[in-house]
Amino acid sequence: MLDNTIKFKGKGGRISVFVQSFYKEFEVIITDTGIGIAKKDLPYIFQKYFKDNKSTERQPGKGLGLVFVKHIVDLHKGSISIQSEVNEGTTVIVKLLTEE
Repeated sequence: MLDNTIKFKGKGGRISVFVQSFYKEFEVIITDTGIGIAKKDLPYIFQKYFKDNKSTERQPGKGLGLVFVKHIVDLHKGSISIQSEVNEGTTVIVKLLTEE
């Protein structure tokens, strides 16, 4: 996740990482001021080999990173969501349950 954030934050961009612990939940929020992801692409970003046109032009990669992240989060019975606007940046929210 951080690798994508660094790759796509843009020149002079910023990255913020917030970590919060709640009663039975642990939350990590990663935000960048990068190129963003088009709304039409958001439903597909966790699919194998998916790369939007912008990322294909700018950065090499196989389109598997977020697939692995989602799989690991799912194995831990957590959730991952992504909010993004083109040219405005992206926010990734990962929530994991803590031991009871």
